[in-house]
Amino acid sequence: MSVTSSPAPPVRRWSAAKINAHQGSAPAITGDPVVDALLKLRGIGPDIAEPFLNPNLGNLTDPLSLPQMEPAAKRVLAAIAAGESIALYGDYDVDGVTSLSILKFGIEALGGRVHCFLPHRMDEGYGLSDDGIERLLNECQPDLVLAVDCGTTSKAEGEILAAQGIDLIVIDHHQGAEETFPPAIAIVNPQLGPDQHYLCSAGLAFKFLHALQKIDPSHRKAFDLRSVLDLAAVGTVADLVPLEDDNRLLVTAGLKRLANTQHPGLRALIQVAAVGERPIASDIGFRIGPRLNAAGRLDSALDALHLLTAGDDAEALAIASALDAQNRERQTIEAEVLKSALAQIEALHGSDLPAALVLAEPEWHPGVVGIVASRIMRRFHRPTFIIGFDESGMGKGSGRSIQGINLVEHIDKARHLLVKGGGHAAAAGISVQRDQIDSFRAALTASIAATTPAEVFIPEISPDIETSVDQLNLDLLNRLDQVAPFGMGNPEPLMIVRHAGCVGEPRKLKDKHWKFRITDESGGTPIDAIWFSGCETHPELPAGPWDIAFMLQRNVWRGRESVQLLIRDLRTSE
Repeated sequence: MSVTSSPAPPVRRWSAAKINAHQGSAPAITGDPVVDALLKLRGIGPDIAEPFLNPNLGNLTDPLSLPQMEPAAKRVLAAIAAGESIALYGDYDVDGVTSLSILKFGIEALGGRVHCFLPHRMDEGYGLSDDGIERLLNECQPDLVLAVDCGTTSKAEGEILAAQGIDLIVIDHHQGAEETFPPAIAIVNPQLGPDQHYLCSAGLAFKFLHALQKIDPSHRKAFDLRSVLDLAAVGTVADLVPLEDDNRLLVTAGLKRLANTQHPGLRALIQVAAVGERPIASDIGFRIGPRLNAAGRLDSALDALHLLTAGDDAEALAIASALDAQNRERQTIEAEVLKSALAQIEALHGSDLPAALVLAEPEWHPGVVGIVASRIMRRFHRPTFIIGFDESGMGKGSGRSIQGINLVEHIDKARHLLVKGGGHAAAAGISVQRDQIDSFRAALTASIAATTPAEVFIPEISPDIETSVDQLNLDLLNRLDQVAPFGMGNPEPLMIVRHAGCVGEPRKLKDKHWKFRITDESGGTPIDAIWFSGCETHPELPAGPWDIAFMLQRNVWRGRESVQLLIRDLRTSE
């Protein structure tokens, strides 16, 4: 894909590495100077190192400490005992479908009558909606609705259910103002309490089942909570929430179960996504998650839900293969929207990038706007909204932000221009009329520009570890694995080697990625390196020798393990 029709990305500022692998300080925790220094960087001192390095599910926070968890759990237990119809109304992303799967497995195991409902992205949009509720009531006659991964800001929709005499429980982690809360038996949302703000809905669903068993211990024999740990891990990693405290416990335990999962759907996903024998968090983020998301992005997420709740391997493999094909279609659509968005940046702004990018086009598929927003945000280091339009002409936008800029705060200042809007500091969704897009762009840009220091818009390469090629081996990788799983809140260590050279000629893969082998003055064995999407920002590589910023990764080929560099940036050495 040509990139000449868009402004050049901002030049990154490189800072010094925080750890020198050749000059490690005396180890005080693990006996390894590099690992100990990395733990110190992550704020992990000797007093809390043990539970961090050896996560134990016994250390999970009491589920009843979550806001309104107890009345919510008691209402569901009463519904199960009375044989009431329980509808699970979810969201079409990975967090949404894993949450519904977890709750379906757990509540049905206790004898509950469960109906799962997912809104259609194009027809009904995100969360509770008039159209979605109407279809739900036509499909089943629920006595109780659990709004999962949505519902916190659905006041009007909650009032519709209340008028029908239907109880509502919200299990959600999105932010919202009190005046938008729906009438409900309970709103189980960590954002309403003093802590556990890191939880996503998959983690909340797990803790909800834990609460059911804590209130009525007789249910423990009916359902093994550990059986849904892998689903909780998939939802947690895919939703990009911090891997701290309970999330770290759930993901660590869930990844272990994922390797030998008892769920046919996850087994099939692992097969079609070519996940190795030892799944890691990035396998969820880059292999499993995109395939689960593909269904909801392009059509209905029901296929993803049916996959996760499939009862046999043959059924699961057929659905997983269809999702894999949908994911390839999604990639094609995404590339087209990205190319169009880059051209629009050039047309709107030339080389003078504003404080925020708000891009809209009727032909853009609403199912890929979030991915494209992430790509544009990372490329230009600007908060970005990408807006497509549904069949009614309503603009459906997805926003992504950079560190230091809270999207929700700035959306609130422009809320009068929106039909709907909400989310997190780093990601948000909006609904906007077409004739308000220019006004929203101006208001959002002005709000961000007026409150954000200039240095926030300069991307930084801030390496954790400076090392040399001769130290890049499986031994170092295995030592660093003590700090895993890596993800939000516990990023994979960023390393740097200096004065590295290329062995042979660099290769372009699909005119998009760079691949080559590197060595340096240490005389280490040349190592494979790949720079995904590197051709987009660097159509030609700079003159060597190079300073290279990268993550060290495990590569398994025909049963043999080696290390490779996943490049984040490179520059000519000073």
